[in-house]
Amino acid sequence: MAPVRNARVNAQFGQLVSRLGTEEARHVAAWYVGHNAALYVRSKHAVSLLLRDAEGLHTEWRRRQQVTEADARQVDRKQTTFNAFAPLLEQAAREAEERDRETGGETYAKS
Repeated sequence: MAPVRNARVNAQFGQLVSRLGTEEARHVAAWYVGHNAALYVRSKHAVSLLLRDAEGLHTEWRRRQQVTEADARQVDRKQTTFNAFAPLLEQAAREAEERDRETGGETYAKS
């Protein structure tokens, strides 16, 4: 089903073409209409969201990979875990460098 066409929607499509070029805009719009992100589905694939997310959708289209809500949450969890452990890893690295300086870089194996 074609979207409602009025002055606002036409202007949004014009902005999309200005940002991505005619051919790329056509492909990205087709990608967007098939995108199953919850926000897009709930909004009935509103053209305003296509325009808002044009560059990100372009990247997804080029990679042929939709980023889902679950993907975003997983990345967020990984970053949260990294943020929690990064100071400990940095401290361990500093301590290892200090030990190397003290021992002249020699490593001793425990028996």
